[in-house]
Amino acid sequence: MTEQTSTPAPRHAPPVAYLMLLATGIFYGLQLTLTKVATTGGIPPVPLTFWSALGAGLTLFIINGFRGHYPKIDFLHIRAYLLVGVVGFGAPYTLLAYVAPQIPAGIVAITLALNPMIVYGLALLIRMEGFRRLRFLGLALGFAGMMLIVAPEASLPEPGMALWVLICLAGPTCFALAMIGSDLWRPPETDSLALAGGALLTGALFCLLITIVTGDWWFFEGSFDWADASIPIIAAILVANWTMFYATIRVAGAVFYSTVSYAETLCGIAWGYLILSETHSSWVWSALVLLLGGLYLVNRRLKEATKSGS
Repeated sequence: MTEQTSTPAPRHAPPVAYLMLLATGIFYGLQLTLTKVATTGGIPPVPLTFWSALGAGLTLFIINGFRGHYPKIDFLHIRAYLLVGVVGFGAPYTLLAYVAPQIPAGIVAITLALNPMIVYGLALLIRMEGFRRLRFLGLALGFAGMMLIVAPEASLPEPGMALWVLICLAGPTCFALAMIGSDLWRPPETDSLALAGGALLTGALFCLLITIVTGDWWFFEGSFDWADASIPIIAAILVANWTMFYATIRVAGAVFYSTVSYAETLCGIAWGYLILSETHSSWVWSALVLLLGGLYLVNRRLKEATKSGS
């Protein structure tokens, strides 16, 4: 007799979930560009992440105080805060802040298209998902797309940027882990605003510890320029996006949320062009086509995404 495992019923995304995905993509694409503005303007990566997270976390703490929904402190909630605050926010955002000055913001956005593919790959490894040929083909297209960016010398403004692109891939990997974990281990009947506030304050604490260890401290000094102004704008984006992160996963699941990469990638390229006047080679545009094609295949037939394959 074979052992039977129960699988969750597929969730059908309500219209508000699609609106939250679009808003998240627009805001996060802007955040990538503002991160480059801040780091090239002289703000160190770890303090940038710390001040942004602290500002967002305190804002949500005040909002939750008025609502009577302070972040809860118990094992289930601390695990959720650490998962998102460290794995989904602190580590990848700090990494992306280090990478931001080295490569165009649009290239960083393009790597985000790999996120759903990584989610599916991880789900295969832990047997949350079964093998599907079309989705595996999507993984292959995503790999081919990344090779078009890092392999040809003419694809990037400088050949040395290829290593930074590869390092940047750790970001979507961390995001994928946080998505799956948040779907599996969300504390029951917990408010999304309270979860987001606890996670962001945990992320700020994580970045503060890194700052203490490295001694890479920074505080607002001199004239308040665009680099400094990026921090409160990023903090406001974090408030919105991480609240929508929890809310979207609650109503539609992690696999559905991973399709935010469509909007994040395209909006990241658009913001990079509008604010930083970034342009890309034909290799990069070809890679984007392959990545979006792979993204489509991996997320095809979302109604079956939460069922285990046979």
